[in-house]
Amino acid sequence: MIQQGRKNYENRNNVQFEQADLNRGFPLADEPPFDIYFLSYSSLSHLAPDKLQRLVEEILNHAEPGAFIVLDIFGKYSLEWPKYWNESRTMLPYNMAYLIPPDSRGSIQWFDACYWSPSMLFQMLEAAAIKKNGIA
Repeated sequence: MIQQGRKNYENRNNVQFEQADLNRGFPLADEPPFDIYFLSYSSLSHLAPDKLQRLVEEILNHAEPGAFIVLDIFGKYSLEWPKYWNESRTMLPYNMAYLIPPDSRGSIQWFDACYWSPSMLFQMLEAAAIKKNGIA
């Protein structure tokens, strides 16, 4: 994805792509603030809730007022995940078998992912904002 993004935007000096392990936090803290913090392809769903909250806190500390943060995460009550609608565990199995032709799906690699309910997401964002503003 990083290589393709760089290729697609090679003539745009104001676009930057970086690869990092977001479990370790926000990797670009030494860079000047951005106008948009865009995290896509549901990669954030693979972070445990406490790790995502820490990442959001670090982004909020890095961002200036008026910046946008776009998070692409799995919604628990999406029509794609009905088997998880009543699940109480936070991290649940996920695979990308849909990218592999059916006759080649012999051994699928599974990953843990968090399927966010609206209340979980709002609580996490509120907790991150409270920490950012020094209330907690």
